[in-house]
Amino acid sequence: MRVTQALCARSEVAKDPEALLALWKDALKSDDIPPAYWAVMTHLHAIMSVRQAAFGDLHMLSHLVGAANRADIRRLVALEEKNAALKNKIARQQEKLYELTTERDASLRQLSAQVAELSAKAERRPDTRGQSGG
Repeated sequence: MRVTQALCARSEVAKDPEALLALWKDALKSDDIPPAYWAVMTHLHAIMSVRQAAFGDLHMLSHLVGAANRADIRRLVALEEKNAALKNKIARQQEKLYELTTERDASLRQLSAQVAELSAKAERRPDTRGQSGG
């Protein structure tokens, strides 16, 4: 932003096309290209060669941005696929965990029933320990 503001302010003092082009090249190093482009294209000393240079630079930037966007889209698609695969894996693991928990709970109920049954049988039997036949 600082370079763009400086370009807008300094473009008024640019007295020839070469000075204007030098200001444009400085502005290219900044992140705020649109206002700088407008300042160059509307400047009094923006002859055809200066405008073509600025347009060419902007055109090449658009190719770079397009390539970066395509790479980002490829990464996004890959991440979405990986995310879907991980969600499926988690769902399968949750399902397996549910099955194992259900089996464990059934086993515990069965064992509890067996313990209760054995305890009941043990209580019904007379205790013959310690009794001497007499």
